[in-house]
Amino acid sequence: MINKNLKFYEKLSVTNLAFNKVFLRNLKKVLKTGMYINGEFGKKLERDFSKFVGVKFSIGVSNGLDGLVVGLNALKKVRKKKNLNEVLVPANTYIASIISIIHAGLKPVLVEPNINDYNINLEIAKKKITKNTLAIMPVHLYGRPVDYKKLRYFKKKKIFVIEDASQAHGANINGKMVGSFGDLAVFSCYPGKNLGSIGDAGIITTNSRKLDNILRTLKNYGSKKKYYNEYVGFNNRMDEIQAAFLIEKLKSLKNINKKKILIANMYDKLLDDRFIKPPIDKNYNVFHIYPIRVKNRKKFIKFLEKQKVPFNIHYPVAPHKQKALKNLIKNKKFPITEKIHETIVSLPIASYFSQKKIKEFCLKINKFND
Repeated sequence: MINKNLKFYEKLSVTNLAFNKVFLRNLKKVLKTGMYINGEFGKKLERDFSKFVGVKFSIGVSNGLDGLVVGLNALKKVRKKKNLNEVLVPANTYIASIISIIHAGLKPVLVEPNINDYNINLEIAKKKITKNTLAIMPVHLYGRPVDYKKLRYFKKKKIFVIEDASQAHGANINGKMVGSFGDLAVFSCYPGKNLGSIGDAGIITTNSRKLDNILRTLKNYGSKKKYYNEYVGFNNRMDEIQAAFLIEKLKSLKNINKKKILIANMYDKLLDDRFIKPPIDKNYNVFHIYPIRVKNRKKFIKFLEKQKVPFNIHYPVAPHKQKALKNLIKNKKFPITEKIHETIVSLPIASYFSQKKIKEFCLKINKFND
């Protein structure tokens, strides 16, 4: 299934145009300092992001997947019990969430989602807790936050909460920001995210000084002091060029999110109700993507291609059906997850699209004869 119009789904050169001038100034400063890793821009980004999320500590890392792997390894070092090797994770997610658990030497326990909002079903998750459960990894999928109040149940059970906030920069519930719900959280700054870099990057957040110290050490070869290593660590540091860009884009993140929410509200009002649309409610969904579900996706995307309406599919194959996980996931029965993956289509929601253009897309989409 190849989307010929994928390059039009979001033109990152247009998305980032407003940041080019000031970034180039910052880039010159980076080049002048000669500090390309662990410099002042990285430190400033960490301070600024901590303030934005409302947490005590932020740690820049190489990307979201690496951040999750480092985060899980940090949790293992806090709670040193060999039997604690299971992590509850949504079955309906991008595969990186699950891969991170495997790379950390742990066992992913897949949990079905809620069909209405696509996020992990926490009632099912409760039933999957065992004596071996180390953590739960709620994924704020597509930009919609998982209810932090319901996550308290797991914390009371002394189960770590590690948020996969890769798609939810700025999402919040009643002002409480994603990234401050759990013991730690990981944000991806992959270019296509609402807070996207110009390469790979990620940020970990936490309120724990102990975790902050472990995370910083682990991501730096397991070393606090150069050439002296406390852990078998990783090389997962963010470079200064990404930090120099993200500092500037972070200043505009609230505005980017507002524009995407406006587009989502337009789709909600203008698209026919025969399309299954994501809920619009008091939870502050920042709409990393705008997903709809259709009965006949193959026919629908052919129609979109003819109408020259950009689209993407997040995601065409459920993780448990991926070849990579064939021998790693024992339970293959996740009907709700499969239903979502078989019917979902992402409509264009780049922040630069005008209201006129979104209206045009809606008029075309509503002509679809299913």
